[in-house]
This record gives sequence, structure tokens and C-alpha cells, in this order.
Amino acid sequence: MRKLIGVLGVLTLVVCFAAAEEEKEKKDKKDGPPFGGPPRPGQVLPGFVQRELNLTADQKKQLEELQKEVDTKLDKILTADQKKMLKEFYERFGKGKGKDKGPPPGRERPPERPEAVRPPSPSSE
Repeated sequence: MRKLIGVLGVLTLVVCFAAAEEEKEKKDKKDGPPFGGPPRPGQVLPGFVQRELNLTADQKKQLEELQKEVDTKLDKILTADQKKMLKEFYERFGKGKGKDKGPPPGRERPPERPEAVRPPSPSSE
């Protein structure tokens, strides 16, 4: 009987540890998925891709240098109006993930649905 209780205790610890690890992995990947928002213009490799590739320190350094070059060239290519449009786009869509900013321009918010009213349950008389 004591062995059974010991085995159950160990199994409980293993399950709890596995659940905690899974939760930690979810937190680590929160900012990564591509469906979380649009990538920034000219971004060579988004952060979640870099993490998945397990880049070496040297690769990360080279990637940072490449990103600086791309940013500089993109800054020279775009006009002031285009830069302004990009900034407005990212202020509207790129930030505030999960915040309710209302419907997109030109669309109306659907009317609020009233709470469901449940009929009284029949008495068990």
C-alpha cells in the first residue's frame, strides 16, 4: 500500500512539472507567432523565427548588421508620405494586440446581444 501511495505521489509530481514546463513554453512564445500582428517593414527574420532557428551568437550579430543595412536602405527608398502612412498603419494595427479598438473604418459594430433569459426550471414537487 505504501508503494502504491509513493508511486502515485511521484506521478503527481511528474504531471505537475510537465504542466508547468508547458505553461512556461507558452509564455516564451507569446510575442512570436506571425498571426500576432504584422511584421515591421523590411524585417529580415522575425523574432519567433530567430528563436526557432537557434541562431549562434555570430549569426545573431550578422543578422543585426543586415537588419541595420535593410532599415537604412528602406529609409532612403520610401518618401516622407509613405513613411507617415506606415507609421499610421502600425499605430492602428501593429500595436494594442488584444485591445478592443472597435470595428475597422467603414464598418459598424454589431448590436449588443441581450443576455439569454432562462425559463424557470420546473419544480420537482
